Amino acid sequence: MSRQQKKIATIRAVAVAVRCWAKALQRKLGLWCSNLSGMCGICAYELFTRLKKKRFKVIVAIGWHHAFVVWRDYVIDVTATQFKPHLPAVCCVRDGLDKEYFWEARYKAIETHADAKRRFRSWERAQSPFHYMEVKK
Repeated sequence: MSRQQKKIATIRAVAVAVRCWAKALQRKLGLWCSNLSGMCGICAYELFTRLKKKRFKVIVAIGWHHAFVVWRDYVIDVTATQFKPHLPAVCCVRDGLDKEYFWEARYKAIETHADAKRRFRSWERAQSPFHYMEVKK
């Protein structure tokens, strides 16, 4: 297995863990539906945080109506099923920008935690990752 394949495997494992965490959070709080609808910002920020801790240079990409993570030329999305239920639960797509209408190539990039706090401030409270910081502990 090449270094690149190992990194992708690590990213997928972290993304699966984030999706499981999000499903547990939904059950705990009695939120939304099974496809994680409305949780893209929450999940993208959690994935961003966990991958940063593993020293990946990732960003949260905020498009017109969706948030996801970008690493190099890969889109990593754990909530894409809210738009297309047939997609894998964890999408890790090379050159994925603009392959789906919700992975917009024109996005605002969040590269730091301070930037995330500023950008997510304008989101609905229920969809902001910072609304759940105390709950997730």
